[in-house]
Amino acid sequence: MIQRDSPTSSELAFDKDPATELICVTTYTNPECLAHTPKTAQGAGVYTFDLDLTSGTLTKRGVLPITPNPAFLVRHPELPLLYGTTECIDKPGEVLTFSLDPSHPSSPLQLLARTSAGGRSTCYLNVAPDARSIAAVNYWDARLCVLPIDAHGAVGEVKWSEAMPGAEYVDTHNPDRTEHWTYRQRWPHAHCAVSEPYTGREGVFVCDLGRDCVAHYTRGGAGE
Repeated sequence: MIQRDSPTSSELAFDKDPATELICVTTYTNPECLAHTPKTAQGAGVYTFDLDLTSGTLTKRGVLPITPNPAFLVRHPELPLLYGTTECIDKPGEVLTFSLDPSHPSSPLQLLARTSAGGRSTCYLNVAPDARSIAAVNYWDARLCVLPIDAHGAVGEVKWSEAMPGAEYVDTHNPDRTEHWTYRQRWPHAHCAVSEPYTGREGVFVCDLGRDCVAHYTRGGAGE
């Protein structure tokens, strides 16, 4: 477990070389269970590259095999951790927790934990400003879930969940992705949860591609 006295992710970002920065890239590993169909070859997991800040060139460092379909990454605001998601329409999505050490020569990322995201095809994460919780957006069944984060950055089980109006269609009709392509707006599709950066207003704005609307959720006193 990474403790609070560990270097922060900001401190670690340039400790290998001040002229380079670590870039992490997720790739789809199993297109057959995605809501959409990427047109390129499938990947093997999460790839890492060194970005030369002078020339702009990328040099591949390595790959951490992760399945199925690691899709989104976000950093913990203080600790050397990354959180990621898995996207799959026929099984529960996950919140992945990675340790982050850019100074490691070949394996700057290590998988620490996998936690259920409370829905399917988890496509977006939003860490609360106080880093006490993380919101997970599940596209396929349009569920917004909140999971707690402890002082060491470990993610707990879902403590709050809400389905967008009409999301029950997934449970009652079990649609496949062909129906999804043909009738994209037959049921809701939560797609992201974005913080409002200018006024400091609490909460997140959630885009729903199925209903063509943006919903606003405020965070409770306990980080919910």
